[in-house]
Parts: sequence; C-alpha cells; structure tokens
Amino acid sequence: MRIGKRLFPYPILNKDPFLSQYKKSTFYFDYQQELVDQNNAILFHINTTLDNETLLKLVEERKAEINIVIECPETMFRKKYPVNIGLSEIKISIGNFSGKVYLLGFIIAKDNISDFKSSDFLDFYGDISFDIEKHDIIATDMGFVTKVNFDPEDNAKKSIFLVIKNNNIDKKIMKIEYDSSKIIINLPPEQWNAYNTTKNLSNLGSIYFSMFAIPALSFSLNELLKIKCGVDTLRLDYKWFDVFAKKYEEIEKHELSDDEFAALNTLEISQKLFDGAVIDAIDEIFKTNIVLPGGLNDVED
Repeated sequence: MRIGKRLFPYPILNKDPFLSQYKKSTFYFDYQQELVDQNNAILFHINTTLDNETLLKLVEERKAEINIVIECPETMFRKKYPVNIGLSEIKISIGNFSGKVYLLGFIIAKDNISDFKSSDFLDFYGDISFDIEKHDIIATDMGFVTKVNFDPEDNAKKSIFLVIKNNNIDKKIMKIEYDSSKIIINLPPEQWNAYNTTKNLSNLGSIYFSMFAIPALSFSLNELLKIKCGVDTLRLDYKWFDVFAKKYEEIEKHELSDDEFAALNTLEISQKLFDGAVIDAIDEIFKTNIVLPGGLNDVED
C-alpha cells in the first residue's frame, strides 16, 4: 500500500516534508531486523516517533492507531501490525519472504472523527475542520525496502545490537545503554540517517562495527563487571551477554569462567568477537579513500 503522491481530501502528516500538509509536525519510524527461532523467523524492532499533539491524543484515546504494513511482492505476503509510540517488536516466519520486503508506516482512524483539525495545519487550511471516516489514513511514512538475505553467523553478532535515532542527545555524542536482550546504540538524527542510508554497503561493515559495536560491547561488559555477578547469572539475565559468552567459548575453546570474566580486557575481547574489525576498518579506509602523493614508499614504518 504505497500511496506515493496520492491526494487526500483532508491534510495528511507525511514524513516527506514536501508532501506533508503540516508545518512542523513529524511522524516516522526506524527499524532493525534479526533472525530468531533458529533462523526460522525475522524479528523486526520498530521505533516510532510522533510529535503532533492532535494525533497523539487520538492515538491515546484509541480513536487512531499506528500501523506498520509489511509486504513482500514476490510471495504476495501483506499484513498490518499495530505498534506503539517508541519501541515495538514484530515477529514473522521467514517463509513469508523472498527478495524485497517493504515496511510502511501509517496512522489510521479507528472510528469516524468529526471536527478534525490541528494548529499545525499549513496556513492554507486556516481554521477549517474535516470529517475523517473510519479506516482513513491520517499520517504516513513510506518507510524502507529491505531484502531477506542473511548470513546466519554474521547475524548472530549483529543481533545483540539495536541502533536507533535519538532526538534528545547532543549531536556530537553516541549514547550506549542496554536492557535484558540488546545493547542499544543511540545516534543523533543526522548521523543515524547517514548510517541507515549506507549500512548495507559491503565495504562499510567493518568500519561501522569498529565505530559502534566494539565500543558499545566493551562499555556494556564493563558495566556488568560492576554488578559483580557470576557468569551463569548474567547469561540468564541478559540475552546479549549469553550470545557474547557463546562466542567467547568459540574463540577461546573453553567456557568463560567467573575469574576470567572478572579479569577480562573488554576492549580486546570485543575486537576478537568481531574478527579484528578495527584493523579491518583501518585497512578499508586506507584502501578505498586515501591516495598518497608519493605512493606507499612515502609512509614511514
């Protein structure tokens, strides 16, 4: 249900400011995805933002509902999922997808709404109000296109992280936090947009892991060290730590003990977990972006 430049007989809040009939209000969503259930399903992590007071009130009063529509033309799968403002999760069997998958965001009227108006309508509308019918679209974000094409081993490492846009942090700061399932990397809007546009470029994978994932994992491990709990307890309490412990066992050929964890060099082990992504990132930057006027012989050892 891609509405493009379709016209409506009432104002629509659109993520695209050139198509929106609101002056300053915003509605949009971000997402991350991972394989779960032994690679038999995809879990979509949806982060939804809405700041228009009129629409927020309609959602809170259950007169309107935020929906994420997920569709795959190849398999003819299409379904809408209600989500909350902020973080939500959607799990779908991987058998429903092949090739391109579209994620679209809408706010839909759940009831007829009389005298619909907002102080943020474009000046063109003046003080006009509108009658909205049940199932009408009142806000839209044309979202994202992704592909179902995973490397299971690579996904296991990526799945412990969630990168989200945070409008409330300093534009020069990356904020790290964690919960029971994930390490959450908060980026300022401009930097998140740049990351989201380029994250699937093959030559940037090691660069992003060195910039985001390695310091985020190192920070989070150091925070757990302050708790002074045993490894077994942490593995039960934190899904992402359990993934880390399994990878540690794979690299070091033995299980992580309490004593080893207490003495862990978190920065070094984080680099090992991601196969030396810091060094790979340096090599990739040098190879693709730097040209020395005198060639390699001009570089001192």
